[in-house]
Amino acid sequence: MRSLFVVSLPRSLSTRVYHWCRQALGLGEPVWTSDGEVLNLDRFVLRPEAWVDEGRKFTHPREEPETFQGLLAQLDQVTRTHGFAYKDVVQPFAVSRWLPSRDFRVLKVQRPVVDVAYAMLERGWHYPSRVCPREMESATATDLEVRLLSGLLQAEGALAALPGEVVTFDDLVRNEAPLTGALRRLYPERSGIAITYLDRDFLELRDKILARRETERYRHLAARLAAGLTAGWGKGHLAD
Repeated sequence: MRSLFVVSLPRSLSTRVYHWCRQALGLGEPVWTSDGEVLNLDRFVLRPEAWVDEGRKFTHPREEPETFQGLLAQLDQVTRTHGFAYKDVVQPFAVSRWLPSRDFRVLKVQRPVVDVAYAMLERGWHYPSRVCPREMESATATDLEVRLLSGLLQAEGALAALPGEVVTFDDLVRNEAPLTGALRRLYPERSGIAITYLDRDFLELRDKILARRETERYRHLAARLAAGLTAGWGKGHLAD
């Protein structure tokens, strides 16, 4: 069976989706990393202790060309086109460049950028701000929110251009059918695919997360994002 690659922005339910899909399809997980993240140093089992946001993330070819080429080479050397499932949320520019010419089935999870920004800021994960365009740096050097939102928009654009089946976060948390349907389209040769996960614990967690959208903090980030879209954030600033 062709290997599956799940991609998304961070904090987009991708880990759960990865395992649901992997188990439904009977695909293997690389045992030297967790959750199939072969480009995330923080996930490697050789690390002496768990630590988040230490390895390089959101590497872009214009900003770090040698490191970027190293990421592509790593993908070539450590992945297999049959029998495995992989996931990436920390190197969107690399996977969006690499995957179209490789023989993987691709599933994309799309979550609203404001949701992602809220979740990342709450956790202190700021690495998308690394790809803020140079022309914006002087005006945003101390404005972490702007830099983070700009980086996420850059990443969202890269992933949007990547061919593959798409499931949205809002559909996933309300209905099991979209994910099942996406897998059936990706693997028409596999009959009887069905994924179930909407139990009480999941629904309680979903309601708690969606309640963030009613907060002043969320509305503040949404307004900043709307202003950024009007200003053209994320459109061609980092074209290589």
